[in-house]
Amino acid sequence: MFSYLLIHLILSITLTLFASYMLKNRFDVPLYKIILGVLLFNLLFPIVGYLLTLMLAPVLSYSKIQRYIHDIKQFNKEEFFKAPYPYIQRLFGEGSVVSLATDKDNHSPNKMKSLVFMAQHPSKQSHRLIRGLLSDPNNEVRLYSFSLLNEKEEALNQQIAYFQKELKEDNNEKEEALIHTQLAHLYWEFIYLSLSEAENSPRIIKEIEQHLAKALAYFPSDASIQALLGKVHFHKKEFQSALEYFHRAIDLGFAKNSLIPYLAEISFEQKQFSKVSYFMQQMDAEHTSFFTDPLYRQWSQA
Repeated sequence: MFSYLLIHLILSITLTLFASYMLKNRFDVPLYKIILGVLLFNLLFPIVGYLLTLMLAPVLSYSKIQRYIHDIKQFNKEEFFKAPYPYIQRLFGEGSVVSLATDKDNHSPNKMKSLVFMAQHPSKQSHRLIRGLLSDPNNEVRLYSFSLLNEKEEALNQQIAYFQKELKEDNNEKEEALIHTQLAHLYWEFIYLSLSEAENSPRIIKEIEQHLAKALAYFPSDASIQALLGKVHFHKKEFQSALEYFHRAIDLGFAKNSLIPYLAEISFEQKQFSKVSYFMQQMDAEHTSFFTDPLYRQWSQA
């Protein structure tokens, strides 16, 4: 204890002399008053700690403890998602990507941010936005957009070339039908992701239909083929045929949730708005994209 007090006294005096020398020109008071004030501050500073400890210890020991976390025995998912929780929006997130990519007044660094985000979250809508940036006045934005689209196209073309080569080999009927199915899905990616020019779409659609016809001859009850046929007819705006294929796919076991957006849009085109609301209410809120979420929020409450 004595050693602590001695060390504290020596340090206090040393620091007091140093601080007083630095402060003597700052304050228009005699030097001894500065020295006395700083010395008292250094010597009494531990006492402040003692006093705070004496005050806080009783307060903390007798204060009531509030428990903010409660034990949860069962999690009700339906009740949780129906609760009116506030909607939180990020400053830079999915919703801002569209404005960053399409606003002509946005600076190039912001557009590059949106491109990086879309490269990490590829989708039909993001590829369309990237294609729109091919005409951007900034060279870096144009080149990066082109490289993203070109990378996806090359990957699809490599897969198509592989399966076309396999198609020329000696295969039994089942293997050949499976190859035609794979080729149809790969060609559909060009349409779905808007990777092809508008004038090339009819040729690609015809290619898809040819492969699907050959695959359907061996797999007449394949749900994925029926669903893809529905999407092809939907793209051609042949909504009644698309609807028949979609219902057939669902009956064969295809996931209805993935086809609900198509069914809802067909109902909207046919001006059957009650069905639009019905389909939207069946959608899973967890799997809506940042583009379809506003529609889901509007029509599911209609």
